[in-house]
Amino acid sequence: MNAPQRSESQRILDQLHRAFHGGAWHGPAVLETLDGIDAEMAARTPNGGGHSIWELVRHVAFWETVVLRRLRRDETPVDQSDDWGEVKDTSVTAWEAEQSRLRAGHGELERELSALTDERLAEIYPGDNTLYTLLHGAVQHDVYHAGQMQMLKRMFEKG
Repeated sequence: MNAPQRSESQRILDQLHRAFHGGAWHGPAVLETLDGIDAEMAARTPNGGGHSIWELVRHVAFWETVVLRRLRRDETPVDQSDDWGEVKDTSVTAWEAEQSRLRAGHGELERELSALTDERLAEIYPGDNTLYTLLHGAVQHDVYHAGQMQMLKRMFEKG
């Protein structure tokens, strides 16, 4: 039986959804990885330095917001000083709010992408990226950082 025809933008949306929510071939997606991580674990940094899970969540949310802006044809230069923001409040409430912001922002990105026509995929954005490349980059970015978070989670669970 043949699968129904889907546009390229619908296929990209499917991959973005899988990388964030689950059902991806690579392993646990962003939200699957975050399941069971409390505020204390999220704020921990690995021995020897590196980013915490909390910081990674902020970073993913930041770049998904940039992609959303590009989908909306907003070409405002990216202020990277907002990226990798320091976590000052490590309370349970702050961790829940951080995850809510991540989910809400990703939901907006998926809604915007669901209305995208394939004709727009060739549009060029700052950095000489096509929208096609930018959207695939968003999928790859989620997968990469989900893997980092998963490794930290396992390391912190063991000791």
